Amino acid sequence: MKKFTLLLAAVLLTLSSAAQKQVINYDFSELGLPYNYTCFISSDNSDNLWVSGWNGVLVRFYNEDDFTVYNAENGSVIPSNAVILSVCIDNDGNPWIAYMFNSQEPGDVPKTNSRLAKLDASSNTWTSFDPENSPLLDFALINDMAVDGDNGLWIVLGTGDLNNLLYYNGENWTSYQCCSAPHNPTHIKTDSENNKWISVSNGTIVKFDGNDFITTPSCNMNISDFDFENDGETIWCVGIIPYAQNYGVGVGKYEDGAWTIYHSGNSPLPQEWWITSNEIVVDGDNNKWITNFTDTQSDLAYGLMKINAENEWTVYDKDNSDLPTNHIIHGCTDNNGNLWFTTLESGLIEFNDEGIVNEHLGIVRTDAANITVYPNPASDMISIKGNSILSVRIYNTLGQVVAEMTGNGSQAVSVSTSNLKSGLYIVTVEDASGNIGEQKIVINN
Repeated sequence: MKKFTLLLAAVLLTLSSAAQKQVINYDFSELGLPYNYTCFISSDNSDNLWVSGWNGVLVRFYNEDDFTVYNAENGSVIPSNAVILSVCIDNDGNPWIAYMFNSQEPGDVPKTNSRLAKLDASSNTWTSFDPENSPLLDFALINDMAVDGDNGLWIVLGTGDLNNLLYYNGENWTSYQCCSAPHNPTHIKTDSENNKWISVSNGTIVKFDGNDFITTPSCNMNISDFDFENDGETIWCVGIIPYAQNYGVGVGKYEDGAWTIYHSGNSPLPQEWWITSNEIVVDGDNNKWITNFTDTQSDLAYGLMKINAENEWTVYDKDNSDLPTNHIIHGCTDNNGNLWFTTLESGLIEFNDEGIVNEHLGIVRTDAANITVYPNPASDMISIKGNSILSVRIYNTLGQVVAEMTGNGSQAVSVSTSNLKSGLYIVTVEDASGNIGEQKIVINN
């Protein structure tokens, strides 16, 4: 087969010191973990990464000296023959894991079971959900999950025939039908106003405000994934354009009620229809990262594609960057602005094309202060609520203090952010007991 060559060469920065490397590769097999295959990844507010592996393995990863493996041998309720379908983290830092496994019914009829589990990370205890104690269905797989601002869990099931949007508030379940057959829901996101956004196999994205389902026009793609820019309104998606149009992979931008579609005819995207892509991740600087351009016919992969805020396209692969592999599967951002990616055979990758911030901003957490920072995203001003606030500092992703003030033991303070550039920041708060808490925020100026 003729090997596909990406059309756009990457322009990379020359980084002089080890602290400014673009890539740190954590080889899980060298750390003693059972597999070097990693798949789903999510981050929590304490800089932990939760990574799924093979055969029902879940890993809590802080760094190469601080990680925990959860599997069927050490108390996990996820069986060793499970395939993990999704991982998301609630507002208390507890992971929810959706998984499936095959079992045999009488008469040797194979049956695919869809299950859900929650780990209470503080007590190391598990809670399981199945069709006996929840609205889950054996024949309908969990396609995706998301947690809202009230710490409620939202689930989309891969069926258009029955109620396919589930909500769990910690005590009770509620079921909705967000789309109908022959179309199925695929992914779900929540925004800062607690709206739920669900992508559908017919190329539409449905907004659920708690009362009504509002459907966007179709982007005419089979959507693989979608994400929001930091304004919470502009949507980017990645998917496959119908074969008859002969464009292959497509990327869509939904803004002001209309879609702009990028394809092989107007961008560096590949044309071959068998090239697929898994995910699109928007970082704190509104860069869009597309993972896993994979040639399903030859098992070749093509690394990462970046679309920056100025709509400039860059390709990163093994030939023009420090990436150890082109098989990039899923990704997320951390509190320092770095990107993390899972891989097919190379463990975990920490990536930042401008240089990795390694020191977690030098913040030493004690008993984390109980703080609330709002609004988020913000522009001119943020407000912080807490207990006996002594000081507030705002850090950029390079670890530099860009704003600070004294709280004098008050329960609420406000900090001007009008002079800050748009992007991702970390707010740290110290209280009178010496506790330090932090929260990441997005500034839109």
